[in-house]
Amino acid sequence: NYDNLYAAAVARSEADWYIGLNATRALTTRFNAQLNCGRVQTPTVAIIAAREDEIKNFKPQTYYGIEAQTDSLKLTWQDVNGNSRSFNKEKIDAIVKALGNQDAKIASVDRKPKKSFAPGLYDLTELQRDANKLFGYSAKETLNIMQKLYESHKVLTYPRTDSRYLSSDIVGTLPERLKACGIGEYRTFANKILTKPIKANKSFVDDSKVSDHHAIIPTEGYVNFSAFN
Repeated sequence: NYDNLYAAAVARSEADWYIGLNATRALTTRFNAQLNCGRVQTPTVAIIAAREDEIKNFKPQTYYGIEAQTDSLKLTWQDVNGNSRSFNKEKIDAIVKALGNQDAKIASVDRKPKKSFAPGLYDLTELQRDANKLFGYSAKETLNIMQKLYESHKVLTYPRTDSRYLSSDIVGTLPERLKACGIGEYRTFANKILTKPIKANKSFVDDSKVSDHHAIIPTEGYVNFSAFN
């Protein structure tokens, strides 16, 4: 069951050696400068550079659209293809002129029940983004806090994950993890969830979307706030 994981680890290790070591030496020697090359770093930098070129070469264009505001709602014009913007001012002016001051009439209303799931579980990037938005933490500050919760306090799973899903073998441990979280102001929420069995919904449990580490979740360890600083 672990042969593929082993092979993937060997491939990464050898790629780091062949590409990272040799290409870095070649670039540094060729251009007489300290230039780094790596299987992850170099493609990532290339994506950033390409995006920067797109931004520099971007030429803004004025577009036009039609909106009508009523007491209770805002209506937005769309063409037959569903586009609400047009670069053709004459076309938009002609439509506005044709409509004049006519009254709008709602011809039909479609009502459909929809089911929405809770937001996805956290990976490192999403947690850093929300920590910055809510508390003003930098990405480094957030990672340092998570690393301490993981290594020192044992109340958080591996923080450097890029997955937002759990593997199926974790589902059975969720009740104990919720019990560990059920302290203070969170007790009511945890107890309410624990009144029913936890279903392994595809919105958060998917083995195919978990690589080395699953999403960031609490462990079964109980929090000792007096140990925090």
